[in-house]
Amino acid sequence: MIRIPFTPPSPVELDAILARLPAPTPDTDPTYQPPNTHAALASARKGHEHLIRDLNLYAVHRNDTRLLELKRRLERALVLEDAALFPDPHTHPSLAHPQAGYYLGAKSEHYARACRVIRVVRSVQARYQLPPSLTVLLWEAAGELVPVFLHLGMFIPTVQNLGTKAQRETWLPRALDMEIIGCYAQTEMAHGSNVQGIQTTATYDEKRDVFVLHTPSLEAAKAWPGALGHTANYALVLAQTLVNGKNLGVFPFMLQIRDLKTHEPMPGVSLMDLGPKIGFNVMDNGIMTLDQVAVPRDHLFSGSVQVARGGAVSASADASLAQALVYKTMLNMRAGIVVGACQALWRGTTIGARYSTVRTQFGADAQGKEFPILEYQTQQRKVLEPLAASFAFMFAGRMMEDLVANVASPADLKRAHLVSSCLKVAVTHETSAMLEDLRRSAGGHGYAKSSGLVDLVNTYVQMITVEGENSVLAFQVARAASANPASLFTHAVPTSQPTITDWSDLESVAQLLDYTALRATKRHVTSGPGSTIAAEHLVMAAGYAMVLRAFATHLRSAPALIRAKVLAPSAVIMAVRAVLASHAPVADDDAMYAAQAKALAQLREVAVPATDAFGLTERELVSALGRKDGDVYNTIIAWAKEWEGMNQCKVHPAWLSHILPVTGSKIKLAKL
Repeated sequence: MIRIPFTPPSPVELDAILARLPAPTPDTDPTYQPPNTHAALASARKGHEHLIRDLNLYAVHRNDTRLLELKRRLERALVLEDAALFPDPHTHPSLAHPQAGYYLGAKSEHYARACRVIRVVRSVQARYQLPPSLTVLLWEAAGELVPVFLHLGMFIPTVQNLGTKAQRETWLPRALDMEIIGCYAQTEMAHGSNVQGIQTTATYDEKRDVFVLHTPSLEAAKAWPGALGHTANYALVLAQTLVNGKNLGVFPFMLQIRDLKTHEPMPGVSLMDLGPKIGFNVMDNGIMTLDQVAVPRDHLFSGSVQVARGGAVSASADASLAQALVYKTMLNMRAGIVVGACQALWRGTTIGARYSTVRTQFGADAQGKEFPILEYQTQQRKVLEPLAASFAFMFAGRMMEDLVANVASPADLKRAHLVSSCLKVAVTHETSAMLEDLRRSAGGHGYAKSSGLVDLVNTYVQMITVEGENSVLAFQVARAASANPASLFTHAVPTSQPTITDWSDLESVAQLLDYTALRATKRHVTSGPGSTIAAEHLVMAAGYAMVLRAFATHLRSAPALIRAKVLAPSAVIMAVRAVLASHAPVADDDAMYAAQAKALAQLREVAVPATDAFGLTERELVSALGRKDGDVYNTIIAWAKEWEGMNQCKVHPAWLSHILPVTGSKIKLAKL
């Protein structure tokens, strides 16, 4: 759920890559409609082919037709490489989707499938000579979460940003080729947000010219790093760096944790999986203890300090730049979290819009037909607010990516930290809530794993914690804004409450949110440093002001059809959502709710084609409710018959063994 930054190849290189890849099949075209599609879905799509195609190109592929073609060809290459793992819908029409069993299975099955996906993806890379720059797109074409994404998103960027020239030459080729698979071991059993409080030590041994890594207590054990349990064979281990009795601070060290041939843990390294989680069970979050493990001195990745043989310590010539680069890796991850939020919402709204169109309930007309539940305003709010948010957060993520890419000074870095903190808190808080709304929108079926919504919700909610826990980040923003309001508020803040007369005017709403955020800043100051409620109100209002301004910028330049049908009503929906989520004061809430209702009704007319435009395949959704053909109920039954162990027998053995003997008068009491 974190989108790793991607730089497209040059046009010449991309053309050559496309020529090597197999031609796509019709089902990967976003306008493709399966045979025997439910009449309600077919009707909802009728006449909107141009909107689907244009919106797909605009939102998903940034108006680059070759990137669209690349994704479709990559999807086909995966099918040809392993049709059992990536089934072709033309040759595998069965409703008992092979991936359904994976989602309904145990954690070990999730991980085993993820390992198979990694193997196939690597085979496709080799077969079609795909450059490392396309790795991110290839994983996205696979449409599945895998435990190596932190290798790509954290491990490799840290080596690139912190490593010396010699270190980069040593480690980057091996990491890019996946000869080594790395993880980022920072969090400990007893310390997460407080990085400076971690207890793992790296003590310089002058006689051997090595650093000795050690976890002195259970509290110091590295806990939660992704890929640490089974996948990674190397780790960047953050530790208190002790040289000649002086603590230099916390720095990462390159440590081999598993043998490259046998994959057995290295001497002194103890590894285990953390255990079951509520979601994201393809990721082997692990626990690691270290018992006096030595690493060469040049395995220190500090960037800001150098330790010479004998223990002489000196500051690097570009120490400030190095620290900026360290932080830039984290900022890129936060930008990826914001963009990843829109992708999670794409999945959820695709399922929600299709199911809400097929599902009918109450309000029978003269012919006795019940109404599609998407006709009801409460359902529209649950499904269409997340749809609108997916565009808003997409634009905010792009703004964040541009901001991070242009960081060139300490002042830029401070600004990027505040922006990323506000956006990370606001976007992950809202996305988590909206995904749960989408799950609830499916009623009882939304409680079943076959809906595709349960795993989506449970996997996403971790984003509130990773890369800065939201409450901690809100506090940091409040502290910075209290000390220097200009560091957060780059626009003139109104001195009195603005009155909103046009809910499509996003700048006016953003000014109201600035006003709300500044009031929350003042409350935080007067209430003392423990005022967490004021801090949360501040960061939500400030974050949403940034979201709306990014939306307004893209709205002005959007193609006319997309702007009129999708983005304009989405803008109004998000303006209202932002005000309500930020606890902003509104003079005329009747007008606000009227504008909201009108915009929801407008977006409802294109809900199905707008979500079709996200181009998500059945393999990516793995949802009985979100099938493109709308055959919901047959799929629920087929998957339950095929994959639920309880349905593999007509009479469960446990009932015969334990319940039958105690039914009626047959019960016999044990003698005391």
